[in-house]
Amino acid sequence: TLMALALFDDILSVAPNASLLILTRRNAAMIRTLASEYPQVEVREIPNGFLALPFFAKILVQRDWTFLTLGLVSIGYSFPLKLFFLALSLIPGNRTIGFHDRLLDVSLNFNISLLMIDNLRRLLPYALPEGRESMGRPPHLRIRKDKPKDFPFEKEKYIVAHLFGVSIPHTLPPHRWSTLFARIRKEYSAYKIILTGAPPQRQ
Repeated sequence: TLMALALFDDILSVAPNASLLILTRRNAAMIRTLASEYPQVEVREIPNGFLALPFFAKILVQRDWTFLTLGLVSIGYSFPLKLFFLALSLIPGNRTIGFHDRLLDVSLNFNISLLMIDNLRRLLPYALPEGRESMGRPPHLRIRKDKPKDFPFEKEKYIVAHLFGVSIPHTLPPHRWSTLFARIRKEYSAYKIILTGAPPQRQ
């Protein structure tokens, strides 16, 4: 999410009048909060089941979309999403751009030797005619920084670790985390460690 927002920051630096629409099935509220510093960004949650059909149909009646699919492997896309990509690419004026999917107008191979943001920035020349040159800067984004009123940790005295990826292969086994946190606690003894995750992962 953060690297996608960094890419959108790049787009808005080149085309400040652009409007960006994020479609997601997960974490819509969190993404909406993080993106709230950008009034040009709208977040819509993709509904489940048959409700997805009118949702996508409403988008398809509009023209001249440049659609970036930021998933890295096509196997992760559901069948309705694949149909949506295909329909988008068949409508004149639209462009679909992303990684590893033959249904897209422009399909790049994800380069594992590059950082995530550098891979995403490879999409810019196809998304923006003005964006053909490298951005030439570290990832940059504006995110909301206000914390809950009862936030118990002193400013700049905590380390946040999000332990869980979206799938098991992206999650380190618990003994690896234990080793990592022991090292962090030794080197940064003054810092609190905050762990984040979904409720089922609390234990």
